[in-house]
Amino acid sequence: MTVQSVSPHENIEETVDGVIQALTKFVDQDYARAGQAVQDFINRVHTTIETAIDGVHRTQQEYVGAEKLIGEGLRRVYPE
Repeated sequence: MTVQSVSPHENIEETVDGVIQALTKFVDQDYARAGQAVQDFINRVHTTIETAIDGVHRTQQEYVGAEKLIGEGLRRVYPE
């Protein structure tokens, strides 16, 4: 071994410590934020789906009501 071949690794403890700190930051902060962002997205999608279902149900009720009114009107105009 020569000094030149070993010198890139002479601060290996600092390098490893830096990597460990970076990974710890990622796990403690970045990953937690990413997880929360995914959960927030899921919650928004769930709310959107519920709102769409309510809208479809309301529209169906309005359609059935209109269909009944039209049917009653037609029976008055064209009794059997």
